Amino acid sequence: MSNLSTEDRESFRDNVRRFLGAHAEISSVRSFSEHDRPYDPELLRSLVELGLFELMASEQQGGLGGGAQDMVAMLEELGSTLAPLPVLGNLVVAPFLFAQVEEPSVSAKVNQIRSGEATIALAGNAAFVPVPDVNMQLEYDSNCRLTGCMSMVLDGVYADLILIGFEKDESTDLYLVEKGHLSQCEALSTNDPGLRLASLHFDRAPCIKLPKPSELILSQSHDMGLLAVAALQVGGARAIFETTMQYLKDRYQFGRPIGSFQAVKHIAADLFVELESATSALRSAAEQFDSAPSDCARSLALAAFTCSDVFMEIAAQAIQLHGGIAYTREHCAHLYWRRARSLAAMYGNSDGHRERYLSTWEEAAQ
Repeated sequence: MSNLSTEDRESFRDNVRRFLGAHAEISSVRSFSEHDRPYDPELLRSLVELGLFELMASEQQGGLGGGAQDMVAMLEELGSTLAPLPVLGNLVVAPFLFAQVEEPSVSAKVNQIRSGEATIALAGNAAFVPVPDVNMQLEYDSNCRLTGCMSMVLDGVYADLILIGFEKDESTDLYLVEKGHLSQCEALSTNDPGLRLASLHFDRAPCIKLPKPSELILSQSHDMGLLAVAALQVGGARAIFETTMQYLKDRYQFGRPIGSFQAVKHIAADLFVELESATSALRSAAEQFDSAPSDCARSLALAAFTCSDVFMEIAAQAIQLHGGIAYTREHCAHLYWRRARSLAAMYGNSDGHRERYLSTWEEAAQ
């Protein structure tokens, strides 16, 4: 449940939107994502000062006490910019899991994350990990040290901390490792230049073993991540849709805007309906999560496959409607298409979410 009113949420969203519009233009995003610098530290610190990373922390922890609806509103804005920031780790999943831990050593790490001094990556095969590593090999000895390796760690290239969820025999253990204790960190090539995947290797790396979370906490951390990805998808879809609509108004052929041609109007109208449907599904799922987090499986599944499919469709149609210019590296359309493809693989695919949605109806009918 959120402690923020609707007016406060929309005011916060407006501040984030105006700030990102001034400091996270697509040109700057491209500059950071296509070079060795994975993200803009100044942008991250500025968002911390704006209060974004206090959003999901409880009031007892000195935060704003926001809920899923507030998180979704802010991530829609972040998703529109494609800003390469450690959103899932720093803003959503890790703070939620750490809120259940009261150890001083962990509290110090939490303060570093909330202040923007440290970034955190999510790794392992647990449900809260956006890209689970089903082939990971990991051993934990009696001296609190980890040995093994894992691949496909999102944000693993530049993260200062690694939160590992190791699921084995229907039980999940959590480990927190500092980047400096890794024996090797190998950057992986990816289709999306804004993401930094890595293969991590541990050789008796010292770590902090966190208290074992309950199944409810693990389930809700997965749901939070799923909502966050859906919000990024809606934000990205809306941004490239608006860019495309403006192009249809500005581009003239045969003495008239190409957006005035009937065939193009039909495509634009269909995309608009799909975008609004996805936005409604997302916000409804967030509202239900805030009111009844244990009874929102159907709305979450609906939002998950709807937002994923719509972002993919709008990004693909944007390239077609722009014509040849969208195939150049100078245009932003291909960046949105790449991000749509990347996000579609996080927390399961559309087919899996669609199957879960249908299963909830079957269970209700029994």
